Amino acid sequence: MMLQGRREYDMSQLPDDVSRVDQMERRALAVFCNKDATSVEKSVARAVLTEANLFKRGICSALDVELKYSQFWRVSVK
Repeated sequence: MMLQGRREYDMSQLPDDVSRVDQMERRALAVFCNKDATSVEKSVARAVLTEANLFKRGICSALDVELKYSQFWRVSVK
């Protein structure tokens, strides 16, 4: 049974997307683990990590992760 709205991605055909998502995920994880990060930064970093997890499961696209990451970037760079 398919979930409503679920999109399937063949991860082997998207190496650039996988690489970009991994890089965004690592940066978000570094902020999330930083004891000096604000609660807003940690909250947005958590959203990036969630989107990255959904991407790895084939539920969302790399663009979805990039949208969350751009939100994260706006919060982090003041």
